[in-house]
Amino acid sequence: MRGLLLLGLGLVTACVGDDSNPLTDAGGNDVSTNNDVTTTDTGGGDAPADVLTCDGGSVCSGVCVDTQNDDANCGTCGHSCNGDGCAKGMCKPSDLLTGLNFPTNLAISPAFPLVFVVSNAKVLSCSRTGCGNSPTAMWTGTTYTTKQTSSLAASKSNIATQVFNTSNQQAWGYLAGAGNPPTNPGVATTIQGSIVNIAAFPDDNTGVYEWDYGVYKCDISNCSSSQSKSLDGEDGEKTVAVSMAGNGNIIWPTFTNIKYCDRTATTCTPSTLMSANTSSQLVAPFMNATKTTVYWVQNASGNKFQIYSCPFPGGCAPPGKLLVDAETAVDGFAADDNGIYWTQSTAGIVRGCLDAKNGCGTNAIDIVTNQAHPSGIVMDAKAVFWSQTGGSAGQGKVTRMMR
Repeated sequence: MRGLLLLGLGLVTACVGDDSNPLTDAGGNDVSTNNDVTTTDTGGGDAPADVLTCDGGSVCSGVCVDTQNDDANCGTCGHSCNGDGCAKGMCKPSDLLTGLNFPTNLAISPAFPLVFVVSNAKVLSCSRTGCGNSPTAMWTGTTYTTKQTSSLAASKSNIATQVFNTSNQQAWGYLAGAGNPPTNPGVATTIQGSIVNIAAFPDDNTGVYEWDYGVYKCDISNCSSSQSKSLDGEDGEKTVAVSMAGNGNIIWPTFTNIKYCDRTATTCTPSTLMSANTSSQLVAPFMNATKTTVYWVQNASGNKFQIYSCPFPGGCAPPGKLLVDAETAVDGFAADDNGIYWTQSTAGIVRGCLDAKNGCGTNAIDIVTNQAHPSGIVMDAKAVFWSQTGGSAGQGKVTRMMR
């Protein structure tokens, strides 16, 4: 039973909703009418409280609640876990899909309320609010296979993924047919080289991909070697990201700096966001970007991973702003201006820094533990989604946690 304390008016109440100990004014008169908080001044009339606190909980909409465990007010008033449950002020994880065969990377697009996952040469979709563990098969490539490095991206009306031919392990690009959401089987088209990462703009079908020694863009509804346009041919590109700032920009790291191009430019002379220190290479296997900031993972010496940020398009001095330090592994990465999340597959942990502006240094937290090899991770404004590859076929999952 939590006591509700009204300060500033000289009133001390009993527990909310406890009719055996009703709210009374200074004259001992019962002024409680229902389970909501009622306040009075010393003269018996209604008056707002100057300060309203709840012993052992929080006051949310005039009711005392336990924000450490309340599903509708988890961590703070109004933060809903959508029925997933709340523990220690954070929403509990909930499995959207189970029984998958080695799911790896995920993708989402604001164009449709789905989460996509690539799983054993299949691209599956499920509503972000749940699909009864019955995903929709977007495409199945019986002669292809997926690997831990498989990429996935969703644009306004298409999705693209990286698959491999089982006979020669050549990289292929999968293109979904147009639709909202895309439903046609699409085709597998040879792009080139060994694709490392794919990204796409959510407001059109411009896709970008990084392969052995170059960054390319194309319309992912018709992307092939002949249709792709080269943006950069330096060594060291490990990933690629997109930002909706201005006309939209394509951003990527090299061994020596971070570059970007306006996606609408016919030809690209890359601009430099940050020039890296010449004493060490910028090895960035993951990168995300918002309208105002670029976030990336840097693989430092001694298997130590760090997470940095840099204002976009303003730029910054090297090495950027250090947000997270001394991580032992980063196997999947997602970041926006409200939080940073990453997976550690071997340890079975999803980790995070919930202060993307100031960073967490060495004080990042375990978001979820005891996961079965968490891998790819994405998020929207409301939730974080990650895949669990599992230990064997049929043990893979896609899991959601409300932010």
